Amino acid sequence: MKNYFYTLSLVGIIFFSSGCFSEKNESKESYLGQKPPGLKAEIFAPDIVSTDENDEYGFTLSAKTKELYFTRKFKNPRRDFIFSSKFTTKGLNIPEKVGFIKDDNIAEPMLSPNEDLFIFGKRLQDTILNTITPQVWYMKKEAAKWSKPRYLLDGMYASMDRDDNIYYTDISDGIQKSKIARAKFENNSIHETEVFSESINSQYQSAHPFVSTKGDFIIFDSERLDGFGSSDLYISFRKEIGWYTPQNLGEGINTENYEALPYLSPDGKYLFFTRVIDQGDIYWIDAKIIEELRPK
Repeated sequence: MKNYFYTLSLVGIIFFSSGCFSEKNESKESYLGQKPPGLKAEIFAPDIVSTDENDEYGFTLSAKTKELYFTRKFKNPRRDFIFSSKFTTKGLNIPEKVGFIKDDNIAEPMLSPNEDLFIFGKRLQDTILNTITPQVWYMKKEAAKWSKPRYLLDGMYASMDRDDNIYYTDISDGIQKSKIARAKFENNSIHETEVFSESINSQYQSAHPFVSTKGDFIIFDSERLDGFGSSDLYISFRKEIGWYTPQNLGEGINTENYEALPYLSPDGKYLFFTRVIDQGDIYWIDAKIIEELRPK
């Protein structure tokens, strides 16, 4: 089986803030120094973030510092690290490993809406039992610095809304039966854990949920009968009670390849995700599709 930090539908499972970016140092024709995509997904920052040499996946962005974070998987030896790149007047800096987490085999970074939590994935390996337990950890901003990493839960790929609800991949029934779940983050731990009903999870694998800042929709990946081949991205909007049936995000995003790990930019303009063809790269697309699919 491949590394847990990579695929869900092929072999395993991969391991929002509100506010707007200042347009200082950005032309109307660029975003983070890149030409913005239209309604068909394109590779994000080729040769800077998305490279031919390695796999890249999992993405988050700071509205305050214009710094982006993503996972880079090295092939020899096989290791996952979180990298960062900051946007300056000269464009995106060459990505470097983050210095505030010393562990290797960490992945899937995610900032909370107010950017006071840095959430990420980690693997707990038992060499005696030969088992790997995917976990979600976090660091808290304290006195302008990140705290030491703290364990949060067993599972994968967590995101948070403005009300401190954490949405994550539940794997309590095993990797191949992953589900979307939610819990309340309070007093540095989770409470009121809830696995979503069949309106979201059904009989298919569902994973890697991204929740909007307001908590009014989630985007996640799943293999379903109405899909384009492998794992596709789906969106479900919140109703007064419950959730609407998930909708496929369509051919501008989904292909016969593997699409997963969605993330919406803090200003709501662009949807980022990972596509695996021969290897993983980070793609982005204009996020207009979200409002087009919103129930009227």
